[in-house]
Amino acid sequence: MIHIYHPNKGVKGFACSFWRSDRHGDLFATLIKQSGWDEATKRGTFKASLDDPNKRITVKLSAVEACAILDCIERNRPYNNYHNFDSSPKAVSFTPWISTPVPDMDGTKLPPVQQGFSFAVTGTNKTDASVKNHFYIGLTYAEARYIKEFLLHYLSTTFRHNTVAAAIAEAIPSEQEKLIPADNTEVNSTDLVNL
Repeated sequence: MIHIYHPNKGVKGFACSFWRSDRHGDLFATLIKQSGWDEATKRGTFKASLDDPNKRITVKLSAVEACAILDCIERNRPYNNYHNFDSSPKAVSFTPWISTPVPDMDGTKLPPVQQGFSFAVTGTNKTDASVKNHFYIGLTYAEARYIKEFLLHYLSTTFRHNTVAAAIAEAIPSEQEKLIPADNTEVNSTDLVNL
């Protein structure tokens, strides 16, 4: 699991986490809205938002989506997808983060500058499409690299797990394979159907 925090004094910051579930090995990303600011320590807080579904959103990502995010980071291209699996569809995007600079003192227009990448998830109420809950975090190049390393580790772990599971499945004969005689004589096909 990795966490990235971007709090601000105006309590409009976000935090994001990428994590792998222990149960099935699925990949998830969570975005949380900032819940407070401690002026004395100059630190933001997010804990109060954990239990509020309007201030937190989680999306399950496939291995192919993880690869699409990696491709976005490596080739600097946008990635957008839409999840329509439950009562709250989600739009997911991982895109280059382009900021529009403030003009110079003399009014000279400056060109847009890429700051890194942005990660956004927008939840929509399926019964009322006008109700949207938008979550967004800007990521520096270093933070995008951190996510890249996590996703590479996730994919490697998934491949390793799948390889081990396949080897175990191959080592344990199935019920159908137990019916095949050791001398390779023919088997009555109705025996296999009646398992």
